[in-house]
Amino acid sequence: MTHLQTTKQWKTLGLTTRQIGNARRSGERVKVRRGVDRDPGELSEADRHRALIRATLPLLHPDSVVSHASAALLHGLPVRHGDAERVQITRLGPAHGRRRRLVALHAAPLAKDEVTLIDGIPVTSLARTVADLARTASFEWAVIAADAALHAGLDPQTLAEQLERHPRRRGLTKGRAVLAFADARSESPCESLSRVQFARMDLPMPTLQHTIRAGNRILARCDFWWEEFHLAGEADGKIKYAAPDRPGETAADVIMREKAREEQLLDHDVHLVRWGWDVAMNRPALEKRVRAALRRTRRAAA
Repeated sequence: MTHLQTTKQWKTLGLTTRQIGNARRSGERVKVRRGVDRDPGELSEADRHRALIRATLPLLHPDSVVSHASAALLHGLPVRHGDAERVQITRLGPAHGRRRRLVALHAAPLAKDEVTLIDGIPVTSLARTVADLARTASFEWAVIAADAALHAGLDPQTLAEQLERHPRRRGLTKGRAVLAFADARSESPCESLSRVQFARMDLPMPTLQHTIRAGNRILARCDFWWEEFHLAGEADGKIKYAAPDRPGETAADVIMREKAREEQLLDHDVHLVRWGWDVAMNRPALEKRVRAALRRTRRAAA
């Protein structure tokens, strides 16, 4: 855990304001927010936001509970880049929501069982966090969060009941649509986003997490499967073969073995299409790639 230090704490140790400023300018300490700094070193966006939460929460009303994207991050759910710029807070009261430079305040009721502790920080429960995002986040990122939570074991009925628990809150209709679309079988944000994109295209919806077999032998498992076309889709670029990667392999070894595996799949009339996050984000590019693969399978079958 990143070590935080307030200016007041530094001064109790005998450091002057100038010495504290020099430590920050030299990189010995890194500013988190006004009056709070941390140990030096590169941090991920998630870790930077965790540090911001810990530095900010003591300055807020004691009823403040970390929520929305901030809570999602603490629960280990995927969070869109840029959504971690402010600490998202929900207050136990009727106060109007406000946005400050580093804090976004949401006014909403919170029951005791909708709050949990993570590393001593009061956070909305996993179900409440996903329900909040289902109502307020973009459809894509709400689905990504819901998929991840369900895949991690959140009970769908518990999530549905949580959403309906506050029927007067805005976004209920969208939240219901998110939960209806969410699927625990999605194993990554790229897969979840791709599913949303497919639903917006005039394309047949694929089966998820399909196992490819040759008789009783398992050849591979793919993220998406178009049965009519014998087309396997991989949202993260690498199909999950039955045989695991071998320790000590060089990059060239992996490429050659991957090529051999693909040829084996083609021998069993299985075609592949792959894409990564950048293509999944670009719906026309994803549609172009999948349609081209479908055309290839039609020609191969002709």
